[in-house]
Amino acid sequence: MNILSKYKKISLSFLSSFTLIAMLFAGNVGVVSANSNNSNKEIKKDNKMEINLSEKSKPKTNVDIQINANGRMNLSGAKVVSVSGSSLVARLSFGSLNMDWTVVTDSNTKITRQKNGVAVMSDIKVGDVINVNGLVDTTATTPTVKATHIKDLTLSATLKGNLFQGKLVSLTSSTTPATAVLDINGTNYPVVIPSGISILGNNWLAVSLSSFQIGNNIRIYGTLSSTTPTTITATVIRNISL
Repeated sequence: MNILSKYKKISLSFLSSFTLIAMLFAGNVGVVSANSNNSNKEIKKDNKMEINLSEKSKPKTNVDIQINANGRMNLSGAKVVSVSGSSLVARLSFGSLNMDWTVVTDSNTKITRQKNGVAVMSDIKVGDVINVNGLVDTTATTPTVKATHIKDLTLSATLKGNLFQGKLVSLTSSTTPATAVLDINGTNYPVVIPSGISILGNNWLAVSLSSFQIGNNIRIYGTLSSTTPTTITATVIRNISL
């Protein structure tokens, strides 16, 4: 059975149909063919061949790869399988066919969250689903893209406002100053706890950090760092589990 025949949509544009297909599928499948039915269409236009390789792996997450004649490419719905320093490996899965791409970043690479909030490379974790825009590295021996923009669809939007609530994940000290980590809607955010701030229980009476337990529901009034908009500096902490 043609490995591509079960997919509804396929979308790849190649500079060189034979060399790029060989590069993409080396080590994954021995032979790649395209037929003339509705799920596999070859479109010859301006000396390039377009093959569609696209499916929906999850609701609202399109799995897709597109490369134009200039080597500019878009990866959509790729799953992060490893992260190392300034690079990562992202996997596109079309049924039983896996395509791994090394994604290389530099100081000019823009990294954003699901709603375009600011993110950094260290925010991206294994298992995250990402979209990547960039240029194919034609000098690499394995499929590699020099990323201009990575959008992590798994990361929550950047925090806004001055009131935050979540579950306590960690606390470095039973006295101030201290730092903590708060789980807000499934994402961990660092919290700076300066000396001299108000620390309250659910009844608004003063309590100490020593009474805090991992998993407590914490409400923080504070500010976001202008340089790292995911770091909260607390001005008042209220443990609504006490």
